Amino acid sequence: MKDEKMKVVSLYPPALLVLSGKKYIVPMWQQVPMETELSDIDWSRPESKQLEVDPIIKQGFVTGSTGNEYFVKLHKSGKAECECWGYRRHKKDCKHIKGFRNEKL
Repeated sequence: MKDEKMKVVSLYPPALLVLSGKKYIVPMWQQVPMETELSDIDWSRPESKQLEVDPIIKQGFVTGSTGNEYFVKLHKSGKAECECWGYRRHKKDCKHIKGFRNEKL
């Protein structure tokens, strides 16, 4: 092939496959010239994304109006979570979260 290597970025190492008289780099199924060899390919993995950690600053159980208990978490970023169906469905602060926010730490 050429003096210049073909750059390939994928999670998995490339392989060459000949199918119906055409050569491909898999897993991305990129067609290449028949004379291409693995040594002609410069493979690298994509950059991994750093997961941001949002620590929990307060958590506990809240008793709802019907007597059911719901587990509520408040995160440092201000985001909150509740086990109630209202929160699960709407993904907005429910009355349990609002009440829990107003309690003293």
